[in-house]
Amino acid sequence: MLTLSRGAMSAAVAGILLMGGVFEACGLDESGLLGSDASVTPDVNRDVSTDTLVLPDVQVDNYVPPPDAAIDASCFDAAVPDGWIAVGVKQVDNVTCPGQSGDYVVKQYVTNPTLESDSCQCGGCAATGSWSCGGQVYTGPTCGLSTTVNGAGCTAIIGYHYGATIQRTGNGSCTAAQQTGTGDASASPLGACIPQTNQADFCGLAAQGFNLCILNTSVTDGGCPSGFSNATVAGVQALAACTGCSCTFANADAGCTGTVSAYANNTCDDGGWLGTQAADGGCINTSGLGSMYFAPDSVPTPSCAPSTAGGEAVLAGALTICCP
Repeated sequence: MLTLSRGAMSAAVAGILLMGGVFEACGLDESGLLGSDASVTPDVNRDVSTDTLVLPDVQVDNYVPPPDAAIDASCFDAAVPDGWIAVGVKQVDNVTCPGQSGDYVVKQYVTNPTLESDSCQCGGCAATGSWSCGGQVYTGPTCGLSTTVNGAGCTAIIGYHYGATIQRTGNGSCTAAQQTGTGDASASPLGACIPQTNQADFCGLAAQGFNLCILNTSVTDGGCPSGFSNATVAGVQALAACTGCSCTFANADAGCTGTVSAYANNTCDDGGWLGTQAADGGCINTSGLGSMYFAPDSVPTPSCAPSTAGGEAVLAGALTICCP
């Protein structure tokens, strides 16, 4: 598996940000063309324990010519630095290089990765367990004496006060959320012709619609050497890197409300009703009490929701291309 640290990913993103004006400055359409093979669907996730992006195994074959290749790059105002190679690029897929067989190595890269709208969605979140509404009803000659109740019911009392408090109890919880969606990222294609010898007429590529640039497979953050200021970060594939999903209560603050009614008898019969008040902690002095009926209103039901979808489009096999 291929992993990218947050630092490396920030550098890559910074390089991508530099990319916006590169092809416009070099004479290519900034919006580019989307090729049919410019999107992939592997699963990519962030390992929260190490804060790294875990990418699937991707074949990365960023060709570097042999060190003795004598490439005529005299059309550059600056010399090609060590570690960099001359390359002609055109923002198309299935690029065709001119010349004879063996003059160029053809490579197809992608740039400007974009997360598809249906990627990195979160779902599969459900509530388990239940809540109930219980509280304290006052059962003695003063409001300082009480009995715990759980749910609606009748409580016989001896005294001259009635009232109640109410609160939510229970063990509602949420299941684990799942990453859904296709996990797609699209990108703009970038065809590259890498000359092998001076017979390839590298400088002649400009007349055929190519931008003459230099490439380095070891530089992944868009940094360019002196004389080559227009940078883009390219890669072999665009991947959707999805952040982890979580599932939380949508109504975590749902509370309980209810009433408590006083009766002259000890069975909470309607014929002996003396009064009703909210179960809000108030205490009323009433003579002739025999029982109280504690009645919660609608008991809230746990409701859960997944976290907002999140992710980013990243490049596998990142490299840097710099144009004058």
